[in-house]
Amino acid sequence: NYLDKGGVIICKSDNKDPQYPTFPLPVENIKEVWKFKIKLTRQAPEPSGLYERINALEGDMVLLKEQLRKTG
Repeated sequence: NYLDKGGVIICKSDNKDPQYPTFPLPVENIKEVWKFKIKLTRQAPEPSGLYERINALEGDMVLLKEQLRKTG
């Protein structure tokens, strides 16, 4: 989450379809937060270290885009 950096949570779908892009969600728009406990799949998981690094980079990119959009 990027609450300290920009007051937003970066929302990222685990669906790879581009119809569900990553986006920043301002804190004031959050009504509730859910956590899931299990995911059933037939696919082997990706290496977690790499996934976490890519996830963090994607969150940083979304924040940078939002800052650029606000500054014009």
